[in-house]
Amino acid sequence: MPSGFAQDATKSVSPVRAVAAVNTVASITKAPPAVRAPLNSLQPAKSVTATHSAGLLQFAIGAAGHVRAMFASAQGNLLAWAIASRQQRLVDWLLYAGINPNGRDATGLTPLLHATTFKDWALAARLLAAGADPNPAGPQAITPLMMAAFAGETSVMHAILEKGGQIDAADSKGLRALHYAINARKADVAHVLLAAKASVTQPDIFPLAANTKDWNFIGPVLDRYEGRAWDLPARVVFEDALRAKQIDQIRILLAKHRGAITPEGCKDPLMAYAVIRNDLETVGLLLRAGADPNTVLPGKAEERLLAFVPYKTLRHYLTDEPGMNLMTIAAGMGHNEMLRLLISFGAEKNQTTKSKYRLIPLYFAAWGGHAECIQTLIGNAPTPEQYRIEVSLTSQQATFYKNGVAAFRTQISSGTSEKPTPTGTFVVTDKKRYHTSNLYDAKMPFFMRLSCKDFGLHEGYIPGYPASHGCIRLPGESARKLFREVPIGTLVTIR
Repeated sequence: MPSGFAQDATKSVSPVRAVAAVNTVASITKAPPAVRAPLNSLQPAKSVTATHSAGLLQFAIGAAGHVRAMFASAQGNLLAWAIASRQQRLVDWLLYAGINPNGRDATGLTPLLHATTFKDWALAARLLAAGADPNPAGPQAITPLMMAAFAGETSVMHAILEKGGQIDAADSKGLRALHYAINARKADVAHVLLAAKASVTQPDIFPLAANTKDWNFIGPVLDRYEGRAWDLPARVVFEDALRAKQIDQIRILLAKHRGAITPEGCKDPLMAYAVIRNDLETVGLLLRAGADPNTVLPGKAEERLLAFVPYKTLRHYLTDEPGMNLMTIAAGMGHNEMLRLLISFGAEKNQTTKSKYRLIPLYFAAWGGHAECIQTLIGNAPTPEQYRIEVSLTSQQATFYKNGVAAFRTQISSGTSEKPTPTGTFVVTDKKRYHTSNLYDAKMPFFMRLSCKDFGLHEGYIPGYPASHGCIRLPGESARKLFREVPIGTLVTIR
């Protein structure tokens, strides 16, 4: 029973309240004389005795039947008017009388729209319980669900959804209840809507969530996506997470977006830029967040990326070789610690490019003259303290060091002035007991190739002066000894 009316008509009731109840019924029903007759003999209220009060109240309650009958065809427009006019006592009586809660008033609004507009959430709940339709929209196509979402009224939202409220209804601007919740920064409401499978697309809700910079919105919204394309809002959120070193956030962003992230306006992966710049921190964060250490460039490297590359050979391959990857880039740049980092996260040492040549990172390290990178890619290479060879072109001698001590010294014959032996630091990259030069059709027993190049150390004639085509000739016994004791990966310094 509505407020203001006694719960038990058999109890003593104030005559004033009894008359007020009858007056309310009469005013609502515009009742015929037969209904209004008792009022004529009961005015003023003070003439009503307590003895009559209970009976009058029972009469008022019984008159509820007249209300239902009179307004069954009126579609509740009086209820809408009563709510809009803030006539709470009349609203209470109409709801008690079972009035239709779905009529519209002269403004076209339903009782529920009025209640939510006034933020009277208790009344909204009563209307829903009385059968109010939650879907009719008001001006600008705003629905009760949108207003409840904006206000953070989760209990009313639950009631609306239980009554069949359309969770993805859009207003005149295309915004839905989830937009209203995020705009109002109502995280709990957003979670309720997302749990109820509110759409996160059409239009895309992520930019709005990203704009909050609050992972109470960003995380749950992202959780609803699969294979989202990287765009500016996603990159901004990613950069914030990267700057804050929030690995879990980076992991979610990488998992929910399609392909490798690229800098804004670029097509090549952000990881490629970080590898070229030897940005170990950024690459480390990305790898710990699940970025692919075997990431491949999508095609010809863009000019912005090439601007960071000082080596002509590497620039050539980045431009013309399909399938260039992080390992080939790090090797070609000579970034040994970067190579080690990538390998520690599962990068393939022998990942090939996609041309017919199937180039591996080792070649790029060799072409760049990056001895440490070559040793890293070979794996288990000895340190210079364990094994190394030093070649002196001036004295035409080679010295083999083992455990830091000169263990063996031999005469050599290096390249002539027309075909000189290259100088620098090299690595033994392979060994062949029987080898024949395909350039000179000459046998080169006990051949030890240096840094994947077309020269090395091998058995040959020693005239006592430089006489080779660039290789380092060794006496037979010396060649056999070094071939036997020098492991692949050993550093060879030629001066």
